[in-house]
Amino acid sequence: MKTGWLGMVLALAISLPGLVGSVSRSDTTAHMEVLSVASSQFTWMRLQEGEADAWLVPSWNERPRIHKPPLVVWANLAAWTGLSRETATPDVLLYRARWVGFVMVILTLCATAWAGNLLGGRALSFLAPLIFGTMFITLKQTSVATYDTHLMAWTTLCMAAALQALMGRGSRGVGWWCLAGVFLGLALLTKGPVALLFTIAPLLLMVWLPSVRLPVGRRLLGLLFLVLVAFLVAAPWYSYIAMTVRDLKANLATEYLARREENQPFWYYLGLLGLVFPWTLALIPSLGKRPRGTGWMAAVWALTVFVLMSIPGAKQQRYIVPILPAMALWIGAFLLASDGKTSRLARGLFAVHAWLLTLAAPMIAGFVLGQPVWISKGWIDAWEIVGLSPWVILGGTLVALMAAVMIHRAGRAARYSSGAVWTALWMSILGGMLQHGYERSHHGHYRYRAVTEEIHAITTGATIAYLKPAEAWWTEHEPDEKFFFYMQRVIPPLDPAALAGLESRPDYLLARDDLEEVRGVAASLGYQPVLSFHDGRRPRVLLKQGSRR
Repeated sequence: MKTGWLGMVLALAISLPGLVGSVSRSDTTAHMEVLSVASSQFTWMRLQEGEADAWLVPSWNERPRIHKPPLVVWANLAAWTGLSRETATPDVLLYRARWVGFVMVILTLCATAWAGNLLGGRALSFLAPLIFGTMFITLKQTSVATYDTHLMAWTTLCMAAALQALMGRGSRGVGWWCLAGVFLGLALLTKGPVALLFTIAPLLLMVWLPSVRLPVGRRLLGLLFLVLVAFLVAAPWYSYIAMTVRDLKANLATEYLARREENQPFWYYLGLLGLVFPWTLALIPSLGKRPRGTGWMAAVWALTVFVLMSIPGAKQQRYIVPILPAMALWIGAFLLASDGKTSRLARGLFAVHAWLLTLAAPMIAGFVLGQPVWISKGWIDAWEIVGLSPWVILGGTLVALMAAVMIHRAGRAARYSSGAVWTALWMSILGGMLQHGYERSHHGHYRYRAVTEEIHAITTGATIAYLKPAEAWWTEHEPDEKFFFYMQRVIPPLDPAALAGLESRPDYLLARDDLEEVRGVAASLGYQPVLSFHDGRRPRVLLKQGSRR
């Protein structure tokens, strides 16, 4: 298999400044990152306390967290090898978990190059990972350690191996189908059955395409074999939890039940056009143009997933992340097919693209350098980009302007794929710089971390619980997920009605500060307020048993 290793390494080298720009952001503030890393943290704490089989059933604050399979937790636990609970701070745990996510992004980039080589030769195996590695949403996703990043890696590897089987010859196809099945099994252990939508759904269409070399019967048998191998990989864990966890069906169902009162419209994911910046203007014309070779199969891959993901009412940007490699392949194939074409549409869009990037570079620099002025005039409330010296900003802007000049020259010569390389350099430098500064501003800080650490110090060595009315859904009363992560301990829920009947009551209680009936129950049992605070979700009060001094 000709993989175009040099092109892939060059694509990685150009993308790297942008990808590493925000890996070490200050705190965890993204919702799903907190859930994935804190779930790993709770499981890790159980291991530290001597529960040797804790890794088999990951937990969240004493509750089994099995509606999300365990592979992300296992990867984080592996990254935390050698750490101890006494010395490992939340920052250390978070830093290592983010580097695990970064590795998954690099795996995705390599898998995109692999698929690009199959669909469009060495040129696409260079251009597609370059496009993927410099999308705004990719840079954003690299800064958070979430399930979606891991799922993206395994599903892209599965698709690349399956494409190798579909487009290859001879008995080696069985091995590729098997490898694709292993990758799909790992995807199933990352985020459950949704992995089938990102892989099997587009593959079911691809097996009928006339450009695929294998006979249809062999394609279908190979796909069936892929699914069988995947289920064999994932089955042991699912079988184990089926035998050991109560209310299994209800627990697993929470992954697919929308609790939002307002569902998103069908066209919600069209916003992805903006998130793939600076490649948006290349994606738009690619919707109506057939790439050369078999590169159009990437369009089948992307559109199948896009349409199916648009059907459910519950939508989030991160849900669509595994589609990014397919979109990068589609855009890359279109650009390669457009090389040498002098149509007004191609030239016009590329000229607009070049001028947008040319004007954006000095505007970005002006905004970043002028933040003290904007704050003094009341146009912004606080620094949005921090930690960058003026020389770094000016140097990055100069490189971006030089890249913009080359984009203009490539457009005039109808060498759009060459212009794409300079576009990637522009985005990697400026995008990485801005993402680095953005994550170190107030956007990357948990505002209530100081009070959380104060409460952690106050309650060290003591028992603690939080009061939760039994009839309420737990998230309405449970402390914020970030509070749990930086408290570094389990804080079990406790029904106020059951508190009076306990022989041994907790030393401290957390309660909602805006619910008088809950505080009244605690006060009647001798608990006195110690500290009122906000955890990022609701106002809280820390209560202490009056008998403790």
